[in-house]
Amino acid sequence: ENRSTTSRNPAVRLTLRSPDGAVSTGGASPRTLRPGERVRVRFAVAVDGKPKLWDPENPNLYDAKVQTLIGGRMIQSDKRRVGLRTVKVVNGALRLNDRVLDLRGASIQEDMPGRGPALTDADIDATIAELKSLGANVTRAHYLLDERLLRRFDEEGIMVWSQAPVYHRDRMLRTPGQRSFELDSLRSTIVAARNHASVITHSVANELSPQPDRVKTTRLWMLNAADLARDLDPTLPVSVDVLSYPGVPRQRTYNAFDMIGINSYYGWYEGKPDRSTADLADLEPYLRAMHAKYPSQALVMTEFGAEATEPGPADVKQTYAFQTKYLKRNLDIIDRLGFMGGAIYWTSREFAVKPRWDGGAQPLERDSIHNKALIAYDGKPKPAFTVARAAFRGTPLYRDDPAAVARAELSESPAVGMRLVLVLGVLTFVAALLLLDALCLRDIWRHRPRDAQVVELQGRRRAA
Repeated sequence: ENRSTTSRNPAVRLTLRSPDGAVSTGGASPRTLRPGERVRVRFAVAVDGKPKLWDPENPNLYDAKVQTLIGGRMIQSDKRRVGLRTVKVVNGALRLNDRVLDLRGASIQEDMPGRGPALTDADIDATIAELKSLGANVTRAHYLLDERLLRRFDEEGIMVWSQAPVYHRDRMLRTPGQRSFELDSLRSTIVAARNHASVITHSVANELSPQPDRVKTTRLWMLNAADLARDLDPTLPVSVDVLSYPGVPRQRTYNAFDMIGINSYYGWYEGKPDRSTADLADLEPYLRAMHAKYPSQALVMTEFGAEATEPGPADVKQTYAFQTKYLKRNLDIIDRLGFMGGAIYWTSREFAVKPRWDGGAQPLERDSIHNKALIAYDGKPKPAFTVARAAFRGTPLYRDDPAAVARAELSESPAVGMRLVLVLGVLTFVAALLLLDALCLRDIWRHRPRDAQVVELQGRRRAA
C-alpha cells in the first residue's frame, strides 16, 4: 500500500536460505501505485538445489527475508522462518507432500491457572511438551493461536488445524454488515496463520447450522468464506467443522470445501429428539453415510470426548473409566474406516469454559471447568492420557494411499483375479458371437432374392 502523497514504483525482493545454507533469490516490481493505492504482489522463486521439505518427521525451515524497495532504497525488511511443503486433498484423502496423512492429536485452549490466555514462555513450553508426550501430530483450536505457539509448532513438527473464531453464529450472519464482520475475522486469521508451515488447513467456522442449504444467510456467508480463504491462501485446503447429527440430507454448500471436520459426541450427548446421538454404536454408520455423501472431501473427526472427574465403573458417565473406554472405542472406529483422515480429541488440557457449565452427565456441582480433557486443569494426566498416548504413538504418520491399496487388492486376490479372467472370457465370447452374426448377415444380404417388381420389369424388357 502506498501511504505517501506521491506515486511510487515499489519492488519486492525475497531471499531464502535453506537449512544447509543454499541461497535462493527472487522478486517482483508491481505497477506504479498512486497515493493510497494498494496492490497484492505474488511471484515464484526457484529454489536452489533439492528443496528441503517440511513435515512432522523433518520440520525443515528456511530463513526468509522480504525487502521492500523504492528506487533501489530499502524501506522495509521482514524476516521469518518458513517451510516448503504441499498440502492438498486428492480423492478424499489429505496429502502432505503427496503422502496420505493419518492425523492423531488433541485440541488446545490458551488457558493456564491464574493467567488464563496470558501465556508465559514457560506455558508455551508446557503446551508443546504435553502434545509431544501425547504423541500428537496435530492440534486445533477455535481461534487463531498465539504467534509464539505457531512458531514452535513449525519447529517441532506439530500440524495445526487452524480455524477462524466463527462459532455457533448463524444469528450473527443475517445482515450484510454481520457477514462482512465475520469475513474480516476470517481474513485476519488466515493472514496471520498462512505463513506457518505447521498450518495444514484454514477452517472457516465451527458448528454452524447442520443444514446450511436451508439457512440462506449462512449458506451465502460460507460460500463467500470459502472463496476468500482460497484467495488469501491458494496453497492450503479449505475446511469447515460441522455438528454430527444423523439423517441430515446432503448439503450442496459443502461442495465448496476440500475438507469437513466432524465434531462427534455420539455416546455422550443425547442429541435432538429426531436426531439422536445417544448411542456410540451409531457413529460408524454416520461416518459411512458422510463418506457416501461427500466422497471427494477429506473427513477428519475434529472433536470427540467425554468428561471425567471421578472414579467409578466404565458404564457410568463422568468417570475416568468411562472416558478411557469411550476414547478407545472412538479410535477403534476411526482405525477401521480407511476413508477417515484422522481424529483430534477435545481437548488436551482442561480449561475454563463458562459459569455453570453443563457438559457433564451427572448432577454435580459445576465449577466452570470443561472436563473432557486428557489432562486436568492442574496439569495432572488422567488415565485416558496413557491410552491416547499408546494409540497415537502406535499410529504411523502416513498411511497407504486408499486407491493404491484397492488396486493392489484387486490384482493380488486370486478370487478377484479368477473373476476378472471369467469376465474377460465371457466378454471375448460375446464379441466373437457378435462378429459371427455380422458376417452371416452380410452374406445373407448379398444373396437375398431381388425385389419381385424388379424381376418382373426385367422380364418385360427381355420380351420386348
